Amino acid sequence: METSPKTFQGNCHCGANRYQVHLAEYPSLVICDCSLCVKKGHVWIYDAEDSLKVTKGCSRETLTTYTGSDSEALKHEGNELIRKRQFCNVCGTALFGTHTSGVQAGKKGINFRVIVSDFQDVFIKGRSVMTIGAPDEYLPYPGSLSFIEKASTSVPVEFRGSLPEVSGDDLTLYTGGCDCGAVQVAIKSKSPSQVEIKEDNCSICVRVCLEFMPWPIASGYELY
Repeated sequence: METSPKTFQGNCHCGANRYQVHLAEYPSLVICDCSLCVKKGHVWIYDAEDSLKVTKGCSRETLTTYTGSDSEALKHEGNELIRKRQFCNVCGTALFGTHTSGVQAGKKGINFRVIVSDFQDVFIKGRSVMTIGAPDEYLPYPGSLSFIEKASTSVPVEFRGSLPEVSGDDLTLYTGGCDCGAVQVAIKSKSPSQVEIKEDNCSICVRVCLEFMPWPIASGYELY
């Protein structure tokens, strides 16, 4: 049985961008595995643009658009995936986004992370969406939850920074960075399965999908 749409409030962390949107109690969600969505933890709501009402900001003056695409090799093969995201230009919260391929091609998506706190007993943990039943009882999300797999096979940006000079038989070198490669980091650490990885539920961590691990034994980064 379908429930009547409800009005939910969405806003970036600093409040420069705000909107209202009418959605079902448990709207259909889409999780994409393109490199940008994985890095940012985006969870998308589609087909809701007609019910979206901007109440503050959400304009060229308050949003910055980032456009990412696949590697040059994939472009030549005709498989290029272009991803656009609109972020608050003050706090960095991603509010809206589009893809050029997949079931969501050409549609404007609303980042569910921005409004999840307005849903009772619904929360996001990593790449999963769950609800809370009895105390300490986690249940699957009762609405539709779709996973878009193999959305992007882009080659990671080659690491160009300095590497930590720390030895240890139990340490492994990990490199990573932002989607465009402007910021890169290298760390030596124990395996992720051997360290505690924490995902906080404060308002900014939920919106921008921050997950933490203990400060590594050694780290180095380069800015370009």
